Amino acid sequence: MRTRLILTALLCIPFMNAAAHEEEEHAHEAHAAHVHGAAVLNVFTEDDSTVVLELDSPMINFISFEHKPGDEKQITEYNSFLKTLSSGIFSGDSAFRINSEAACFVKGFEHDVEFDDGHGDFELTVTYRCEKIDSLSSIEVNLFKNFPALHSISAQVVTEKLQKGFELNTAIKIDKLTFRWPKQKEDLLDIPSLEISRGEQIFLAGPSGSGKSTLLNLIAGILTPRSGSIRIGDVTISDLPGYRRDLYRVSHIGFIFQQFNLIPYLSIEENVLLPCLLCSGREQNEQGSVKQRVKQLLSELDLPEDSWGKKVRQLSIGQQQRVAAARALIGRPELIVADEPTSALDYDRRISFLDVLMKQCRQQNTTLLFVSHDLNLAPQFSRTVDLNEINHAGYHG
Repeated sequence: MRTRLILTALLCIPFMNAAAHEEEEHAHEAHAAHVHGAAVLNVFTEDDSTVVLELDSPMINFISFEHKPGDEKQITEYNSFLKTLSSGIFSGDSAFRINSEAACFVKGFEHDVEFDDGHGDFELTVTYRCEKIDSLSSIEVNLFKNFPALHSISAQVVTEKLQKGFELNTAIKIDKLTFRWPKQKEDLLDIPSLEISRGEQIFLAGPSGSGKSTLLNLIAGILTPRSGSIRIGDVTISDLPGYRRDLYRVSHIGFIFQQFNLIPYLSIEENVLLPCLLCSGREQNEQGSVKQRVKQLLSELDLPEDSWGKKVRQLSIGQQQRVAAARALIGRPELIVADEPTSALDYDRRISFLDVLMKQCRQQNTTLLFVSHDLNLAPQFSRTVDLNEINHAGYHG
């Protein structure tokens, strides 16, 4: 009889008795099955070397409609989706990546589609044989790139063999964070918790002076909290000394600043290459010619080839903005932080820029944290976080 594992998405927790949470789990699964954009991941062990991953999701996360296909167009789309199931897009490391220390390989793969009460549900089951199951500590989900409608995976963790805890797809985790500037008598930020998963595209909203930019600087390790912790991926950046935070930032985080902060006497290509010159890890992440990757990014960001050799001071505001985005994306960082980068553009140009930026982030499975006070942009994102709602500090000036 296989042991049920309870996996909590984005949260590293110790082993919990599955029976104690069975009722809660069933209620959670039933709720998630009808939430567009959300899916549930359950993890099981069948024996001392076999791990089973079950993904349960509404079909609308993979196709453009939620009811049983009716007209010819829907039938064609549905059949095309079923065809992808045999193409490898859901099998093995294409869908999930287990930490290499566990030495797991795919043993079996099954899927099922049901239309009940007019709603389509998709269930995927992948079975792994793990040579070192005691070393299994993390699972990364790689479905966000191919399916933009899927923006969150929730679950509940851990087997008895994973005593040290387990995590799923964590990009940012904030716990009991407080911050105040010198000479301030009250905290500017008091955030009990914030969790963002890998590949999410988050709109961080809040009025001027509410602490949005301060929070970004804390996440990036430019500032350090008064208390609490900030974890980026598997690194608690708030615990690192200054030089280690600087190294981590240039290695793992791409920035798009409000004023772009481009080097005016360098060309477009030279500005984009800069992060790879400062950090060999960013260059290695490209797994190929970095210069070719620069050209690819500039082309996909609609910057004409005859402008690539120009000094950035010769460019329009819109072109400078796209150069800044390319510089942030080069080296495939895990996180892109964008601080009011569209404030100088009109609405149509803002939407156009966001479309291009989000497409690039999806392709790289990069988390996007985008700050703006313009709530008209919020519907473009997978989730909105209102700083005034998560910040319990009494001071907002």
